[in-house]
Amino acid sequence: MKDIRLLKLANTIKLNENFTKYLENAELKEVLLNKKTNKMTIVIINDFLFPIDMFHELYEKGTSLDGVDKIRYKFIIKENNKYFQEYFLYYFDILVKSCPMLECIKKDKIAFDGNSVNIEVLNSAEKNKIEELTDKIEVFLSDMGFDDINIKATINEKEREKFKESLIEVHDEVKSKKTRTTIKGNPIAGDASQIKNLIAAEDRVVLIAKVFGVDSKSTQSGWFIITLKLTDYTDSIIANIFTKKQEEFDYLLSNIKKDKWYKFKGTTKYNTRSNDYEFSVNDIETYEKTENKIVDNAEVKRVELHAHTMMSQMDGLTRLDLGAHTCELVSRTIEMGYRGVAITDHSGCQAFPIAYQIIKGYNKGVRKKVKETLDNLKSELNDNLTEEEKIELNKKIEKAKKDVENPPIFKGLFGTELTLVDDTVNIVVRPNDSKLMDNTYVVFDTETTGFNAGGADHDAGCGKIYSLIWNESRSNPDKRGTVGFAK
Repeated sequence: MKDIRLLKLANTIKLNENFTKYLENAELKEVLLNKKTNKMTIVIINDFLFPIDMFHELYEKGTSLDGVDKIRYKFIIKENNKYFQEYFLYYFDILVKSCPMLECIKKDKIAFDGNSVNIEVLNSAEKNKIEELTDKIEVFLSDMGFDDINIKATINEKEREKFKESLIEVHDEVKSKKTRTTIKGNPIAGDASQIKNLIAAEDRVVLIAKVFGVDSKSTQSGWFIITLKLTDYTDSIIANIFTKKQEEFDYLLSNIKKDKWYKFKGTTKYNTRSNDYEFSVNDIETYEKTENKIVDNAEVKRVELHAHTMMSQMDGLTRLDLGAHTCELVSRTIEMGYRGVAITDHSGCQAFPIAYQIIKGYNKGVRKKVKETLDNLKSELNDNLTEEEKIELNKKIEKAKKDVENPPIFKGLFGTELTLVDDTVNIVVRPNDSKLMDNTYVVFDTETTGFNAGGADHDAGCGKIYSLIWNESRSNPDKRGTVGFAK
């Protein structure tokens, strides 16, 4: 080995004698060490490139150097028309380890023509991934001394159709073998009906539905009753299970879970108390169902300016749990990709504290994430990068800086929907010219029970006020009088 520095490096990393013959006329041009990242770059000039197994040994030995965590070799080769395929497949195997998606690409589907590569894939996801990794592959091959590199991915439509057919066959086989657990009664056979079509009393009805509510009670006559709220997203229905066995009651309660899907069989009956059809359950099976996740993919995200939680009585549907500290309106809109939402419950702000805390916690995570992204990008910037790499990295850094200055936080808009009094209605009957402040008033307050304003049971109270100035009335207790009655 003619180059003294290269010989010293070979001895330091303990290269075997078989390797040194490949470096007989080689020259060590440059050695760079980034002390921040402990990354070493070694530039070697040689007449030819050596076999891939030799390069692998050189790479492994190089990482054993003290103070070096990562090593990068760059070769300037005078005649480099060999081993292109071997070096490509070597680096491709490295990428497969970090990206399991590439394992689906068979080696015999990679075609070589000189320094050009065509990779046959089965779908656009694989094609996009190859195109995403093309720059990395080209940088590595360029470091190995290859030039005029051309890498492309094409979808093999014929193989794609065969693959889809095989997937359908596997899915059907797995589906047929999947065992369902019978929770109550007998195994269920027959086609499922949609809840929206249950408009009459009917026997042997099969439903596939999600449980979104569970309630239970026992009666003095010895019955145990479990009430389920079911939905299949076409409509919802109340389902009832009756048993006189304590053990069965406890078993069913422990095995029927909220937010899970089940297969039910039973009868629909009209309930005169609820004035609606209800479902009486005879048989229950577990059922595996994946719900489609709703995502807002719009480039400009929607912001809903009029929305209610369950704090809006008989209007809001999105759940709000004070005990669990959850607000479905906020969590679902964040999950769907919205940038903000307004909470406008009727005449109240009870949902504000929980919603505020959820939004605050989410935004704290967003700010932390964009800050970490910027710091990581800055740490990658070093003198060992090529000019093109530096330009690309600086673009990412500038974008990250903008995200830090204006992070993509979620905005909560807090409001309320108020009821206004119609000021065109005459509220004074038999008016006169007396002064308001000099009159005596009796104020009545009536309250009914339940939602029926015409209910017979109610409470009422009244108070006589001698002055509209509260402080004066308060300082003259003898001038105040109240009377109340209940019926």
